[in-house]
Amino acid sequence: DTELIKKADVYIILFVFIIIFVVFSVSFFNDSVNSGDTLNIYIDGKIEYSYSLPMYEKKEIEIKNKYGYNKIAVDKNSVYISEADCGGNDCVKTGEIKKGGEFIICAPHRLVIRIENAETEDFDAVTY
Repeated sequence: DTELIKKADVYIILFVFIIIFVVFSVSFFNDSVNSGDTLNIYIDGKIEYSYSLPMYEKKEIEIKNKYGYNKIAVDKNSVYISEADCGGNDCVKTGEIKKGGEFIICAPHRLVIRIENAETEDFDAVTY
C-alpha cells in the first residue's frame, strides 16, 4: 500500500508542477509584444513611423528633428528609448513598453511612442 501512495504522490506533485509551468508560461507570453501589434511613433500628434511587431532582430530608430534627438530600441518583446537629449530624460527613465495601449512620451520633443492593436482605442495628441 505504501508503494501505491508514493506513486500517487509523485503524480500529484508532477501535475501541480505542470499547472504552475503552464500558468507562468501564459503570463510571460501575455506580457510581451503580440503578433499583429503595431508600433506607432507620433511627432506633433501625427504618425511619422509605423512598424509591425514583433521584430525578430533588434532595431534602433534614430529620430533627429527640430525638437531634438531620441534613439528608440525595438526588439521582439519590448520598446524603449535608449537615448535622448531632452533635459530630464524622463522618457528614458520610463523604461520598456510591451503591451498594446502602453506608451512612452517625450514632451520636450513632442514625441509619443505607442504599441497599438485592434483593442486599443483611437489616439490623438490631446488624449495624453
